[in-house]
Amino acid sequence: MSEQLNSVLDLASNISEGLVSPELRERRSLTDVEHLYNAMDPDGNIPEGVKYDIQTNRKTTAYELSMPLAISVILRPVEYRTTGEGRRKRVITWMGRDAVAAAFSGYDYHWSPEARKRVDIEVPEARRAQENIIPGVAQTFISPKMTTYDASSEVAKSEHLYEDDSLRVSYPVCNSKGEVVAMRLESLLVRDIPLEAWTNMLKDPNNIFGKAFYIDNEQSALSVMKLFDQLDLPENVITRGPVTLVEAVLPYITDESKKASVARQLEGFKCDQEKYEIQAEKTAQEWLNFDIELARSLRNGQATSEIENFIVGLQHEWSEDNLKIINNHNFNFGNRTGFIMTRQFAALLEDAKAQTLNTIAGVLTGNERMINQIDPISLRHVQETQQYLDILRANSASFYAIRQIQAELERTVAGYNIEVKGGCPGSIKNNFRGPGELEVGQSEASGADSGGDEGTCEFISETCPECSKKKVKTKVETVTVNGSKKKRITGSCGCSVIR
Repeated sequence: MSEQLNSVLDLASNISEGLVSPELRERRSLTDVEHLYNAMDPDGNIPEGVKYDIQTNRKTTAYELSMPLAISVILRPVEYRTTGEGRRKRVITWMGRDAVAAAFSGYDYHWSPEARKRVDIEVPEARRAQENIIPGVAQTFISPKMTTYDASSEVAKSEHLYEDDSLRVSYPVCNSKGEVVAMRLESLLVRDIPLEAWTNMLKDPNNIFGKAFYIDNEQSALSVMKLFDQLDLPENVITRGPVTLVEAVLPYITDESKKASVARQLEGFKCDQEKYEIQAEKTAQEWLNFDIELARSLRNGQATSEIENFIVGLQHEWSEDNLKIINNHNFNFGNRTGFIMTRQFAALLEDAKAQTLNTIAGVLTGNERMINQIDPISLRHVQETQQYLDILRANSASFYAIRQIQAELERTVAGYNIEVKGGCPGSIKNNFRGPGELEVGQSEASGADSGGDEGTCEFISETCPECSKKKVKTKVETVTVNGSKKKRITGSCGCSVIR
């Protein structure tokens, strides 16, 4: 029965994916890469401000794809500009654009009239958020998923608006003079809240907003989104940001199974968010570094060595479809070999990196859906390898040593081909062969790749974590202990540990 259900879900997914043109899929995948590409100077350098904005974006995306119980908190700077009429104008900025221009770009990432109706609301919401900032007042924005009235399930899935409600609360940040200098945006994604619960809460005069609202169409999510300019609250009323909104709507959910699901999510949102913050920062930094290399590859028309290492490192894991595209981009001209870089190829690699990085992030932060798809030995291997990577980075190990262990970690999770999904990025999957798709003997061959020279590296550690001796020559070898791969770390100081 489960296999039959999976077949139906796969068919529905294929139908929804077929609604999106290849050009739009590429644009969605390469959004941040294109920002980096456009900001790059002739020498391949990128302004620090641009890198900061992209890394912030990637951090939020990591929350959405791999950490369903995370709350995203970001700061957007506020600038004051003089208009042509000499009037002082306040703008919230990102990538040199104001909030309205950023919201307007949403039209470029949706193909259906149904989804673009939501952008029709998001643009004035962004304008108001930018122009009507009042110290001490929080602005809330409730953006429920599409209903069947709004669009078919196939359209909703293709537009990444099928599963999650997006909740955002914006708080002004003021300097000592009381002048607004930034906006703090707190947001989360929540599943299983029926639209009826939102409309019933908003119609109730005893709701968190203290008044009843007119809902012009209780079957459409647009009717709730349109209320954005009426949902301001004093900061001391909505102290938990979007979590407060989940608490407020919970009593209005009448379906017991959905109510229980939202209650479980609510408890997760209330837990310590530090582990999500730390992991999202690591994921965003690694992702940014990859995106910069991908942008340089597009600029040069050829994969950089870092991108080439990523491709080759996963040679036994790629799906058959992706492997065909990879082979079509491989060239060998005399003494020159490598990979030609096109937008199609870059989008494939971007999705693959997103899948591996966010699978790692999800597994390390307790994403149950992902953990349940990995055997205990591999799960432990992922956790211990990440710990070891943290030690390498803390001790300023060589780039080669870090890259080698990172590649091993990516190979491990790629072998499970776990779908990552949520929010704006939608679903990213099937870049690799699943465990059941491996060819006979391929698993053993892949395992052998981690041995020999590839499983051993040497570098100088700034400090031995065991005895604290400085400048220690360190050797790392892959060993097998009770059927599980481990890292034996030996230092010239005499210390030796197995992780």
